Amino acid sequence: RQQSHGELQSSTQRFRQQITWAKTALKSGKPIVAYKYITHARSVPGYERAPELLEFNATLGNLLPRKGLRGRWLLRTFKGHEGGITTVFLTPDGRFAVSGSKDNTLRKWDLITAQCTLVFKGHTKSISGGVITPDGRFVVSSSQDATLRLWDLATAKCFRVYKGHKQPVTAVTIAQYGRFIVSGSQDMTLKVWNPATAECLKTLKGHRKSVTSVAITPDKRFVLSGSEEGFAASMFYTI
Repeated sequence: RQQSHGELQSSTQRFRQQITWAKTALKSGKPIVAYKYITHARSVPGYERAPELLEFNATLGNLLPRKGLRGRWLLRTFKGHEGGITTVFLTPDGRFAVSGSKDNTLRKWDLITAQCTLVFKGHTKSISGGVITPDGRFVVSSSQDATLRLWDLATAKCFRVYKGHKQPVTAVTIAQYGRFIVSGSQDMTLKVWNPATAECLKTLKGHRKSVTSVAITPDKRFVLSGSEEGFAASMFYTI
């Protein structure tokens, strides 16, 4: 049933009152109380996805632990790639997303406006993966063209190309503080790279099928890799 003018006015007043109380509670250092008011505001018909509510809820999300999802809905669609998207990841500050595609490019997106702000061109085949350096300044991408590339996140300029794998690169990660880059490939090896010089410091062998994923332990001492072997899904290497 469509709400009458009086009902709409009443809903607006209730919503505004709950939002005001929530802001007051947050300023008083009471985020839990603020969340209760936001919950009441969300229950007002027609205001479940109000931009002001979503923004305030995101602020509280940084202060309170999240135990589950109350709801889900499509907020934005990011359009621009001319091929299937193969990977997506976020900047450390959560302001931007970077996507890689079968169109051989990466794109940087503003999460608020859904606008593409930069296009990274240089790879000659599909992007397979990517990671942003811990300081949020650079992007490292992996590709089916058997290379990795280091890009300036602010300008999309390619600074370095990492060559050495004999087949497509399937996975990439970077150590804490950006000391090492580690890549995995269909050539069944992992490679450890110096980000500053693009030199391959070490080649890790042992898998008998394509490497599919890589991860580095927080202490930077070990690499965990996954492969298509099935019976031996992962192996530890020291670096």
